[in-house]
Amino acid sequence: MVDWLNANSQRKYPLHDEATGKDISGSFELPDDLLVDCILPVHPDPNIDPSKFHLQSVNVFDTGVTVGLGYDGVAIGSATVDRATFTRNTTVIFQCTGNFFDTVAKLVIGSLDSVMSYAGSFEFGVDGGRLSPTVVKPDIRGVNSIYLLNGEELSDPIQDDIVLEAGINAQLVLDNTPADYSRIIFSFIEGAGTVVDCDCEEGAARNPILTINGIGPNSEGDFVLEDNECQGLEEILNGLQLVDKCAKPCCGCSELEVVTTGLTFMANQIQTLEGLASRLEAQIGYLQTNCMG
Repeated sequence: MVDWLNANSQRKYPLHDEATGKDISGSFELPDDLLVDCILPVHPDPNIDPSKFHLQSVNVFDTGVTVGLGYDGVAIGSATVDRATFTRNTTVIFQCTGNFFDTVAKLVIGSLDSVMSYAGSFEFGVDGGRLSPTVVKPDIRGVNSIYLLNGEELSDPIQDDIVLEAGINAQLVLDNTPADYSRIIFSFIEGAGTVVDCDCEEGAARNPILTINGIGPNSEGDFVLEDNECQGLEEILNGLQLVDKCAKPCCGCSELEVVTTGLTFMANQIQTLEGLASRLEAQIGYLQTNCMG
């Protein structure tokens, strides 16, 4: 491996043989011993052209060097090498961005001796910094595992074959409408009936309410209870309570006691009036007899 890297320090690789190695201004030419190897694992996509990957930039400072990569003139990532801690043939790893966010690039920096004679920032076009297509590798990584996160509780990794199964009032639909990928649509539908058997916690089958007074629900499973001016509905534990809103008394015991006292007084007065009326009737009869005599 060391012989391979030493050999690359004497040639343009990992740049393409036809790359000029010069920046856009033409004032800087990439030293052969700066980059001695490169690996770019990209997702397999027929629309990606390996010949469009290139060296995007080289920034030289007193403290070190920053090397950037690009695709078709657009920067996709960069790595910085610290001069103070650098050792020969150091591998730097960095995460790319943009359309290549899932690419983890690896650059092997052979030496900083030649490039440190320059200072400044240098930009490269595709022709000047084109990388050899052999450094572009298909990324065939698969999904190793899936984790379930519930709040702050993370499950153990779930591996091997994984089946997504719809739960209560949930629905999973495989949609192949998009031309370049398949998707799974998660839907949450109340009363969708996606679960055939529904058991309670004790394991016994549920016994749902099917009708009330022989009347069943509508097509959506709803049963409507309506109140009116005098009859209302109130919530109670596990049910509803019918209440009469019109016959509710508006007076308390203290008010009713006053009314009762008044009625008792009136009854006594009526009896007194009846006695007086009888006496008056007798006097009138006596008067009539005397007058006729």
